[in-house]
Amino acid sequence: DDNFVNADRQYYVFEAFANVEGYEAGVNDGIVTLDRNYVIGNPIYVRSGINAVLNLNGFTIENTAKNGKTDVIIVEEGASLTINGDGLIEAVSGNDGYTVIAEGTVTINGGTFKAGKDEDNEPNAVIYARGNGQVYVNGGYFPNEAKSNFVLNKRDADRATTVIEVRGGKFEYFDPMNNAAEGANTDFMADGFASYLEGEHTYVVRESQDYTYDEATNTYYVYNANGLATWAYVAANTTTSPNLEVMNNIKLPKKTIEPDDANKRYTFTGEDITVTD
Repeated sequence: DDNFVNADRQYYVFEAFANVEGYEAGVNDGIVTLDRNYVIGNPIYVRSGINAVLNLNGFTIENTAKNGKTDVIIVEEGASLTINGDGLIEAVSGNDGYTVIAEGTVTINGGTFKAGKDEDNEPNAVIYARGNGQVYVNGGYFPNEAKSNFVLNKRDADRATTVIEVRGGKFEYFDPMNNAAEGANTDFMADGFASYLEGEHTYVVRESQDYTYDEATNTYYVYNANGLATWAYVAANTTTSPNLEVMNNIKLPKKTIEPDDANKRYTFTGEDITVTD
């Protein structure tokens, strides 16, 4: 409402909610806590200059419009949105509808996120970064019933200016450590985190570990390149002949290695591998 102005504190509502009959969700200093399920027909815009926190509070926001406005939430450049709590945000099938579009900064700490298929029956992106958008995924569940490669996606023209970093979450049929839609071996993981396959098609993101060792079976369970280097050192420099089980996709750095006898492992150096005759 243009007449509602307070110079000291910034109040706002998500404008799509204002058109929903019976809208009563609490608004307090940039925090919106859902009080019930919401069905909307236009995207929710978080306008530039707003720093918003959305607590799903166990409820659902669903955009059911099968037209050109099927996105659920659009965060404009200069705005930020943090999503907390259990609940569901869903864009239905029918057009190019995304669950969340980040032109500003989006932080996802919880919730379930679903996007449908477009009019050609092709899966839509779920979280989409464009312009100067930044997306930080610390949690949340991405069911990905369409088995899409576009769960987390950057607009192709904006890959150099957008950011997607993953520190948590559970993803079905989508590995944020190897996102084919962005190019083979594209890695959205933040430093110190990795995705681990649990079951047939579920990737869970958590803090990385180099390896674990089972003394009873003399087996190294290796999670990353450093763990592989540790196993390799033991295999090459002792007579114990340790077994190896690889627990995750491993990306080897293009670096030389040298023995670290004090820690009984190989260490990757800062020097790129050079090949001579």
